[in-house]
Amino acid sequence: MLVFNNKEEAVAFLDQKELWNEIFSSLEVWKGQGYENERIAWLKFHVVPLSVSTSEVFDNIASSFGSVIQSAEFSDNGEDLSYACGGIICKQVERIHKVVTLHWKSKTY
Repeated sequence: MLVFNNKEEAVAFLDQKELWNEIFSSLEVWKGQGYENERIAWLKFHVVPLSVSTSEVFDNIASSFGSVIQSAEFSDNGEDLSYACGGIICKQVERIHKVVTLHWKSKTY
């Protein structure tokens, strides 16, 4: 976002396309319109039973919060199986701190 002291300065800058054309592909005056943002979020999965701890299960959970970009994996050293981590692209800005329910073989976790 470029900020100017007044509207006249902004319009004068926009009119000098040869000045900013190599840096920006397009510019427009912001009139308070909303914009959509995305961010990468790294999810940490806790308390998932080992019997159902597969990439497909973690990706299914993660996809309820955004688009999966990195399937969940356990820690690199393989010693700590109490959690897994995976990545998503999501539209929400707030921290994701949710509890989900898993149903498997007539059991609920």
